[in-house]
Amino acid sequence: MADSKESQFQKDIIDALAAQGWLVCSASGYNRRTALYSEDALGYCKAAWPQRWGQRP
Repeated sequence: MADSKESQFQKDIIDALAAQGWLVCSASGYNRRTALYSEDALGYCKAAWPQRWGQRP
């Protein structure tokens, strides 16, 4: 019974966050070594510093 309650609790949290505009995706893109979604991190950098993206030092 506890597992079913935990599963529902997790679903409720995800649903509440999604309703507030958070993105929901699968864990397949998650990099455990860096603790990041690589595509999200790259997307943030490209959007935050578009003039620097692609420049070589």
